[in-house]
Amino acid sequence: MTSRIILPLILTVASFCFTSCGSVQERKLKLWWEDADFSVNEAVSDIDRLEEHFAGYCELLSDVSLQVASESICSFVDKLKNNELLFYIYYEMFCSALYSIDSPFRNEVLFDVYLDKAMNSGVFKGYEMERINNIARLSKLSRPGEKIPDSEIISLSGESVNLHDFLSSVEQTLMVVVDPNCPYCLEIVDKIENDITVKEMTEDGRLKMLLLSVFPDISTMSRACDNVSSFWNIFVAGHDIDKVIDRSLSPSYYLIGKDAVVRRKASNDFPVF
Repeated sequence: MTSRIILPLILTVASFCFTSCGSVQERKLKLWWEDADFSVNEAVSDIDRLEEHFAGYCELLSDVSLQVASESICSFVDKLKNNELLFYIYYEMFCSALYSIDSPFRNEVLFDVYLDKAMNSGVFKGYEMERINNIARLSKLSRPGEKIPDSEIISLSGESVNLHDFLSSVEQTLMVVVDPNCPYCLEIVDKIENDITVKEMTEDGRLKMLLLSVFPDISTMSRACDNVSSFWNIFVAGHDIDKVIDRSLSPSYYLIGKDAVVRRKASNDFPVF
């Protein structure tokens, strides 16, 4: 009898605490830019303080619901559009915070929200608008639940292979996209080679490993992979790689099924299992 009373009480208290915490964060988010002056360029006189304040804003965005975060971003962009200098400064900050692979606040959905709002602000024009449109296109490529576009990939021996044909030969493939000139990318390759889950799944045939260079130069990739384990299938990108991935995001990882549907995608935070 006691448990029938206590358990619902515990659940009610836990729910209240969770809701209250969310409400506190939402209130903080709503007031975050209350004292900011978006009308004068003096607002950027202390860029370090500006960046620190923006980082706090991004942390709050990650603590509230998607709807609340989206509404806050849209409201923020509306405040910025009358000051072109500030608009471009915060554009760079949004790209760095919500899209860069090494950002703790990386969030593709919120980045979509920001770009859509920014592109409809009337600030971007001409070539700049074309560049932003291209960034928006690249950011939407090969997301989880979607089929990765087919593409030509080229082995170190020069053999051309269709990506979909490669994927269809095994239940799932871990595609690791790297820049062969990036020392950190090669460190990640070594880390993956020593991952116990990867080893077990590769050895029993449940997983195939694809190491893909973002550049088409075979000789550079070959030199970079001198000491790479033999369980890797090593390829370089073909001419149409830009319709498949955003090459600026490397290293990145795609767990892909034999049906070419992306199951998981990650940047800079292996493992993906």
